[in-house]
Amino acid sequence: MQGRKTGTYLDALGEAIGRELDRDLGYGCVTMTSQGAHDDMDFRTFLRSREGILRAFRRADWDSVGDFRDLRQLGREVEEAMMDATGGINTHKGLVFLQTFLILAWVRDVVWDDLTPYIRDLAAPLQADYREGAFPKSALLNREGVRDIRQIPLSGYAFLFRGMGDFRAMDDGDLTLQLLARVDDTTTIARSSLPMLRKLQARAGEILTMAPKERARAAEDLSSYYVDQKISSGGVADLFTTIRTLEALPWA
Repeated sequence: MQGRKTGTYLDALGEAIGRELDRDLGYGCVTMTSQGAHDDMDFRTFLRSREGILRAFRRADWDSVGDFRDLRQLGREVEEAMMDATGGINTHKGLVFLQTFLILAWVRDVVWDDLTPYIRDLAAPLQADYREGAFPKSALLNREGVRDIRQIPLSGYAFLFRGMGDFRAMDDGDLTLQLLARVDDTTTIARSSLPMLRKLQARAGEILTMAPKERARAAEDLSSYYVDQKISSGGVADLFTTIRTLEALPWA
């Protein structure tokens, strides 16, 4: 049986997706004023995606989720709703994946201090994705030291939960730069290369050490570089939205 209401969580998620779009700099991602590095989508696509995702999550039968396999199937159904809403364009597949674990924990009344072990245990079957050959690119990147999106639930979202106090104090621009510097964004790798990801991470880290005016100019230049090179930081955007969702919830 459900405890907390899904509506409370989904209201926060909807607001956070809007906040993602409202960022001044998208680093190759879609914003309200730019298509970023994408020729096939704009902010209207994202608004349709948001409605499709929220509607599917609201309709989902969370009481029927007994294990990871059930949760993954639920997530795939939400992904299908997203694709239907966008006409086949993937806007938020990573976000849907990240949110399924958190929404389940929310409706099951998992308290904040228990979230990491709860999600880590639930997500343990994801390790098989690296071993069984279903996702060979992910397995290869994992061997090269890349921590892809699966590592977030496998770790129980540890770095997100530990960092929430600091993240909450950051404005949206600085939070995005922090994530660019720290996250192994496989969307960026797919649109460029692993060496390029490391170069971009290092540059974001350098920008964070700059004085405010210099930082603002350098951040604009970096965002423009993403767009010019047709690189997207979609994985960072998914984490940005996840953090802004979590901080808006009365989780105790």
